[in-house]
Amino acid sequence: VLSSLQRAFTDANTIDVYARASVLAVTEEGFIEGKENLLLPGQRRPTYRFDPTANFTRAEAAAVIYRILASFDKIPN
Repeated sequence: VLSSLQRAFTDANTIDVYARASVLAVTEEGFIEGKENLLLPGQRRPTYRFDPTANFTRAEAAAVIYRILASFDKIPN
């Protein structure tokens, strides 16, 4: 689980052990995408962080809810 999370998030080691499987599941479903890191000089591909200690904003929650509802065809996507 941790190695899969490390491919998705640069700060995967900071995700608590009990939450890793759940975070991986919602990431693989595309419900959570992570927060984009700043590109380093010469870096072309963006990297993302999960930031598990940050507050989950209303806007972020709304985006996740929208993705979940769209995946179940409850709203047009």
